[in-house]
Amino acid sequence: MHYLCSEFKNISEPEPHLLADLEEARDVLIKVLETEGYCIAIFKFGAVTLPMELMDQLEEMIGKRCAVLRFDGSYRLRCLDEEVHA
Repeated sequence: MHYLCSEFKNISEPEPHLLADLEEARDVLIKVLETEGYCIAIFKFGAVTLPMELMDQLEEMIGKRCAVLRFDGSYRLRCLDEEVHA
């Protein structure tokens, strides 16, 4: 059996994960960067690909525990370190 090299993912450099609908990324946000027109949020567990519109909000959350939920095609952000219960 033969495989093309492009069929394998380099484990030492995993690609950022694209959230599916109703999937949430939740952890300490380490860094945010832009690449190829996308925002890459780097958490302690790994990286997530997000729309560029979220970059400014995410930069304010660096170093904090936060969550990004993809819901019905849009993204909801919240900082878990600063949750206020009303």
